[in-house]
Amino acid sequence: MGIFNLKEQFAFYGSYHHDHRNMWVHIVFVPAILWSFWVMASLLGPLPGVSMDGCLAQSLRHLGFEPHLPFFMLLLYFLYYLVLDFVAATLYLPFLLTFYYTSTSLAATHPHALAIGAGVHIVSWMAQFYSHAVWEKRAPALTDNLSQALLMAPFFVFIEVLFMLGYRPRFQAEVEALIESRLQEFQATRSPNKSAKQ
Repeated sequence: MGIFNLKEQFAFYGSYHHDHRNMWVHIVFVPAILWSFWVMASLLGPLPGVSMDGCLAQSLRHLGFEPHLPFFMLLLYFLYYLVLDFVAATLYLPFLLTFYYTSTSLAATHPHALAIGAGVHIVSWMAQFYSHAVWEKRAPALTDNLSQALLMAPFFVFIEVLFMLGYRPRFQAEVEALIESRLQEFQATRSPNKSAKQ
């Protein structure tokens, strides 16, 4: 599976999120997970080895950023998404920036930022695991590929919303066909296990 192949990445993640109820849970809570993680990560301060008085820190501050983990995650996510789909990544950038500025602002100004971030994070994960168990009836994608699932998740739910608005219908049809194929393979691997239990 090519890490820079959007169709393969989308089909991998989509095969774990095919139930529409589970999809909506992820559309709501995946951004909440990213946002709440950035709240908590902001409280850790700058990354080790990054001088607060250095040129990098000062340059970032002029642009409204801080040299901490959320900024470098924002940069990594955006550059990766640009490679996958330039248009969708550009459309997603305002949302990423909103998540960044609101999460880091909360961390810098609210006395209970850690409790808020941790609470939102825990509830969001619980909602997703519940929807996988009850509606999708399949373990989350992170159980098979943790790093790729976490990296792809925010962009996946955003593109799903774009699909609802008519974005790239031909690509959507191609991906849906690939997802159906993956789901059939998954069901085929489950059938022998069910037969053996009977």
